[in-house]
Amino acid sequence: MTTPSDTTDDFLCHVFPGSSAEMRAFRLDIEKLNRYCQRYKGSIPCVLFTGESGVGKTFTARAISAHSQWLTLTDDERRELFYDDQGGIVFPAAQLIEQLLMKEHLPERGSKPRYVCRLATVLGPQLADDLAASELFGHKQHAFTGAQREHQGIFGDESVDDILLDEIADLIPAVQAKLLQFLETRTFRPVGGTAEDERVSAHRLFLATNRPLLEWVKQERFREDLYWRIQGHRIEIPPLRARKEVLEDLTRSILRSVNHRHRGHQKSGPSLNPKEDHFCLLPEDDWEGGKPHASNWVLVLTNEDLEWCARYDWPGNIRELRQRLELYVYRNGHQRLAEVLAPQRLLDFRPDEASSGDIASSINEIVAIYLQRVLDGDEPPPGQPNELIKFFENLVTSAVCAFKAEQRLKPPEIKRLFPNAKDPETTLGRWKSRCVR
Repeated sequence: MTTPSDTTDDFLCHVFPGSSAEMRAFRLDIEKLNRYCQRYKGSIPCVLFTGESGVGKTFTARAISAHSQWLTLTDDERRELFYDDQGGIVFPAAQLIEQLLMKEHLPERGSKPRYVCRLATVLGPQLADDLAASELFGHKQHAFTGAQREHQGIFGDESVDDILLDEIADLIPAVQAKLLQFLETRTFRPVGGTAEDERVSAHRLFLATNRPLLEWVKQERFREDLYWRIQGHRIEIPPLRARKEVLEDLTRSILRSVNHRHRGHQKSGPSLNPKEDHFCLLPEDDWEGGKPHASNWVLVLTNEDLEWCARYDWPGNIRELRQRLELYVYRNGHQRLAEVLAPQRLLDFRPDEASSGDIASSINEIVAIYLQRVLDGDEPPPGQPNELIKFFENLVTSAVCAFKAEQRLKPPEIKRLFPNAKDPETTLGRWKSRCVR
């Protein structure tokens, strides 16, 4: 039975693990919010997430949106879709959220259904002044040069239920002004539209920022009238260093999600080399015939890792924890969490400290991490393979310029680095100009 201090909702307990009083209250607050919104649609049109960078504001917004869908399912539908024979949820937290966020949508009568995400995300700093109104509110055909067809805009998109406007404090003042009337009345008019085209948005709006909004209001960097319009329902997410009591549960939950994303569904079989497979071994209760069985997932966290996690301050919060676990899985658990991020820094290598094989291995890891972050939605996609090469070419260019400046290289040393170049110093000067631009 649900008590006033916690919830028995399986989804929330799975996605937000931990038994501390703060975590129980957090889960209960989310359940109350979604059940209230389900009963009184449109009653809480705006939710503001605040907290340091990397604490999980986007994840929490996605989880709340997914939980709204969870509440619409019957017990039989949940058991069929998400539970195993033992009554546990099959998917790790991140994948469970992804499953629930996808929905079938019919763009128009008679058309084929397509799957869309019920939560649309908009990054505030990417909204340029001249295009912000069109991106948010849509535009009519021929409303401006280049408007060859009508565009519905984010707030006019009926295929989504919730909208996340991320980094709202970094909106330019002109875009902040454009949001004022919409947040007040929930009505909007597409660019080039008339009063007849005015529409009402039924979306629930999530806003997120890691900035001190009140301080920014005092410094006139954020509009005060906009500040008071977004203060309705606020969820403050504490930094990871303040949640040490749930750190082990959280680490194991993220480890399962990382394993699933990197290696697919969990599979197991007899271990041919238990010593090498130490971090992938199943618990002894799951061994068949008393012989060691291993998983394709990295399952084991040592006491050394967990003790280090408890001592560490986590300046990068959950984002840093996830990155360390990604590399931990990449190396099959054979490097400690305290050390796992160190080889990621390319400029830490010097010719007298690392072999070419070490450098090549590190570059492989950097590229793998970047591509995985693109798949996870944490980095924008490069678009074309050539753009990916250009991206890393720019990184190497900046690194070479930085190395030259730090080491104060003279012409003979530059010539030793690039013996086949006719005028390497001039070339590096052009590189430096590119870096500045």
